[in-house]
Amino acid sequence: MSKKSRIIHQALNNLQKQTRYGQSKHLAKEKAREEAKKKDERIREVKGIYSTNTYKSYSKVCKQFIQNTLKAHPDVKTFDDCRPYVEEFLESKKEKDVSAWTLHQYGSALASAYNCSKKDFNFEYTERSR
Repeated sequence: MSKKSRIIHQALNNLQKQTRYGQSKHLAKEKAREEAKKKDERIREVKGIYSTNTYKSYSKVCKQFIQNTLKAHPDVKTFDDCRPYVEEFLESKKEKDVSAWTLHQYGSALASAYNCSKKDFNFEYTERSR
């Protein structure tokens, strides 16, 4: 197994842990609201991948990120080692003038793979408009 396929496998395993196929995201949000009300806290973000299309697009983004990172930084050995280069990847996409919606999708996909928030990457996303 090559290094690239091993790292891709690690990323896809992280995404697979986030899948919630067959469950209702709406019900999960309602449950989170009720729990927050009981504890008198702020509502927590409901995480998870509830759609197969979302999973497919997130896995595509992760593969693209890994390929770009390995090209620029061949010393990377694991998927966790790639994390410092997320901002660099997003910046390169921003320079290529991808849409704001696509940039947010890239951020969400990588945040889901790393089980964090897309704001944790210290990247300034462009504002979306309709």
